[in-house]
Amino acid sequence: MGAIGKRNLANAIIAAAILIGLAHFGVAKSLGAHPIWAVKIGYIGVGLGVVVYSMFWVWQGGWVAKLLTFAVLLAVASGVTYFGKMRFVASIAEDAMAGRLWYFGWIAVVGFAFALLMHVLSSRR
Repeated sequence: MGAIGKRNLANAIIAAAILIGLAHFGVAKSLGAHPIWAVKIGYIGVGLGVVVYSMFWVWQGGWVAKLLTFAVLLAVASGVTYFGKMRFVASIAEDAMAGRLWYFGWIAVVGFAFALLMHVLSSRR
């Protein structure tokens, strides 16, 4: 494994530890995630983030373009999550689609946050 591979592995471990640690300390739950799956979304989201960041690794766009893309995707995922939660709560837990938007939205939030952290920590500019 080359120097870039070792640095990316170290960055991935740091980003994963931050996000999973935040999930374990209840940050996701305090921001609106359901208490039953507030920790599980950290693990699944980090896995999604690895896939997303790997896909963007081959894109030859600029560093700022990738940063803005990850930030916009994180904002969209946050909006979908909020919308899903509000619809689910308003339906008194009857709207299954809104529940899915809420759950998968949280996974996407963690995934895009992981990709954003990896990109910020990356030495490739």
